[in-house]
Amino acid sequence: MFDNKSEPRYQRPRNALDVTARRIDEIAEWERVIAHAHARQALAVAALVKERVRLDKLVGVWTSDAGKHATEEVALARGVSPMTANQHIGFAMALTEDHPATLGAMLNGTVSASAARIIVQECEVLGSSDRHAVDSLIGLEAGELTPGQVRKAVRRRVCAADPEAASRRARVARSRKRISFLPREDATASLWNVLPAEQAMACWTALDNHARGVRGDGDERSIEHIMCDAFVERLTGQRRAADVPVEVQVVISASSLLGQDGAPATLGRYGVIPAELARQLAASDSAFARRLVCDPLDGRVLELSTRKIRFDGSLRRFILARDQVCRLSVCDAPIRDCDHLKQRARGGRTEASNGQGLCERTHYCRDHPGWDLDVDMRPGSDRVTWITPTGHRYDSYPPPALGLGSLDATSLRRIKRRRRRRRSRKRE
Repeated sequence: MFDNKSEPRYQRPRNALDVTARRIDEIAEWERVIAHAHARQALAVAALVKERVRLDKLVGVWTSDAGKHATEEVALARGVSPMTANQHIGFAMALTEDHPATLGAMLNGTVSASAARIIVQECEVLGSSDRHAVDSLIGLEAGELTPGQVRKAVRRRVCAADPEAASRRARVARSRKRISFLPREDATASLWNVLPAEQAMACWTALDNHARGVRGDGDERSIEHIMCDAFVERLTGQRRAADVPVEVQVVISASSLLGQDGAPATLGRYGVIPAELARQLAASDSAFARRLVCDPLDGRVLELSTRKIRFDGSLRRFILARDQVCRLSVCDAPIRDCDHLKQRARGGRTEASNGQGLCERTHYCRDHPGWDLDVDMRPGSDRVTWITPTGHRYDSYPPPALGLGSLDATSLRRIKRRRRRRRSRKRE
């Protein structure tokens, strides 16, 4: 008779356990290294901002504007958007000035950057002395908690430190109401807003009641679809989005528009959309076409000259179509101003080769002391090099007309070779 007790029990090989244990130790050690690196980066960012404020004041910049455009320097150095860099600067300044215990725990690798951001954010409603008091306590326990638990602990300590903090927190949050547009996948996007709770509830209830009433009258659409369509109709006055009388820029190749291929198109301020959808939009009764002549190699929109003083009319539309978003390489903000690369006071002409699209913040940054542009004015070149007050240089090129990701590998390799040759000729 088979006896289970006589069979040897399975044991995992000892070396496999050792390897797994080392992997766990390695993961934990890298987590400590990452926390330490984030702390060191925050210290460097805070030191940069303070030094930039000091230098700006020395050259006569208004006190309120001193250090303002350190944001763009940090954005370029990190390769992130100015909005992200601005948030990082705010976190770094608060961490180094009001949260020494949390900073020390990060340097020791016991508190992660995500937990530290929660601590800084939750303590924002407190005064400086209360922040230090809460920080000294939360810094002792944060290393043993998850980020979610840190949020609960610090909120309780904030309320204990200042009973009025919750009320101030609500006032601060309610003052930050906003509406945002976020591109999503497959030709969809989110339009969402942050409102006072009673206003948001009122809007939702109105749309929900309308949708259920229409549904009760026999409409076969889902409640969600009816609510979305009613939202568009009440904002624009039109029953269908295609009927909204505003200009929506869609860039599509002629071959794709004619159905000869399926190359995707680009929807202004959104990104890539399928060719079939672009052809449907082009077939609308309200659609009209403008021709863009593009370089067959890199897809950039070609030259258009004018003697006007301001970039307006067709020239402004040309620059908007060519640059698509702010020309600072790390900024994806919509274009607000058309700027002269070579300023008019220095003889710059109002023509496409001497123009660039900038968002409002970057336009102010360009005129800030210490910032400069190195423009390659040779025929066929569209490189603009941004030079920061520290002397760092960052190249910027307009994207292809159909947007990033629309070029094949051969074109990308040719573009890189061409740009390397031009840089080497410039150095010579």
